[in-house]
Amino acid sequence: MPNKTQIKKIKQSGLQRQFAISLAGASSGARLLSNRAASLFLSADDRRESHQKALAREAKLFTQQLGELKGAYVKIGQMMALYGDGLLPKEVTDALHHLEHKTSSLEWLSIEPVLKTTLGNRYCELQIDQKPVAAASLAQLHRATCVKDGRSLCIKVQYPGVAETIDSDFRGLMQMLRLTRWVQSGRDVEIWMKDIKAMLVDEVDYLREKRMTERVAELLSGNGRYIVPTIEGRYSTENILTMDYIEGYEVTNPAISRLSQGRRNALAISMLDVFFKEVFEWGIMQTDPNFGNYRVQLSKPNDSDMADVDKLVLLDFGAVRELDATFLTALRKTIIASYRQDKAQVIEGAIELNCLRNTHPERVKESFADFCMLLMEPFRKDKSDIPHFALNSKNQYKWHMSNLMKRAGKLGAKSVAVEGFSPPPKEFALIARKLSGVFTFVTTLRAEINAYKIIEKYL
Repeated sequence: MPNKTQIKKIKQSGLQRQFAISLAGASSGARLLSNRAASLFLSADDRRESHQKALAREAKLFTQQLGELKGAYVKIGQMMALYGDGLLPKEVTDALHHLEHKTSSLEWLSIEPVLKTTLGNRYCELQIDQKPVAAASLAQLHRATCVKDGRSLCIKVQYPGVAETIDSDFRGLMQMLRLTRWVQSGRDVEIWMKDIKAMLVDEVDYLREKRMTERVAELLSGNGRYIVPTIEGRYSTENILTMDYIEGYEVTNPAISRLSQGRRNALAISMLDVFFKEVFEWGIMQTDPNFGNYRVQLSKPNDSDMADVDKLVLLDFGAVRELDATFLTALRKTIIASYRQDKAQVIEGAIELNCLRNTHPERVKESFADFCMLLMEPFRKDKSDIPHFALNSKNQYKWHMSNLMKRAGKLGAKSVAVEGFSPPPKEFALIARKLSGVFTFVTTLRAEINAYKIIEKYL
């Protein structure tokens, strides 16, 4: 749900937005230089601490500036937070993560003209609630009713001017980052920003999102465990996407936590199964696994164990990516080798994924392989090496008691700290983000399952 704060409009003038962000960059750069000058006579440790505190303050101010400008800047900032490790200071990525909570909606007076202009006479065929049911960085959602047949619909409306300001916003943001000296010019940075821009362009293309939604719906056709909204083409355009409104609960809702263990386990299997279908069958992946992109539709309110009829509702296909065939082959190899605890094959797969290089020291390779193998712990058939606290009396894996993500995070941090390690490519970062989201979803369900059957069919 959006928060109570609403804004009247988004600054759409490229000059207006560039000036605002450039001014912020110049001011921040000047303050950081001033701080460096003032700390010249401090000890090395005190000087480092002073710089880190100043950087954290400036990163917070920078994040606030992006939030006020809204539109593409917020989304770019969110993407930078997710994929900026190794290219941006940690203080900056930490601050940018707060943009994930920037959910201020746009006033109806700014949204209605978009709908009227784009839909024309079709606008009168809909009764649209003026209050949004959700808001994000690039768009907001409104309930609607089709006047003719009473169908309940959901309309995703892109904020005015967002698509048109992507180019200028990127130029302005890169200028700001260089003014603050948070990034340096270089091939890695240019590739990184180009990739983020390409992902953003895809997300504002609602005709592409429509195609991806229909493609996933076709892939899951006949599978009673899932629901994908039907797109209403008559009311969908390049910047408006209209679909069936589907009732359901978020996984954090108490109604889900009250379900029987069997029903929660079945929902967890459905979520895990989708991930492995994406990797091993489809070659496309929804790379934004936040809880808002999923709902659970219950078969009935009681707590019986007829779990197979509860449905997982899949939403928001703007972040669906088509995975490169070479990357997919290497990813499948790495996952299977991690499942089999075959360290040599994991390292080989990671090199093919460009996560490791042949020239890396053996300790770097082994540390990364250990991280990958730990992530496959819930899927192991042999439980002999799994911590006792992660298993129940039936030898089933207890996701919520396993501390898997915490243990994997510590091991991952240890891997990064090894001298010679370099940040993995953005494709791997996408997969890591997806896997983290899927595992968190299953953990929230407090699932207790043996998941090896999900992966063994792909061996």
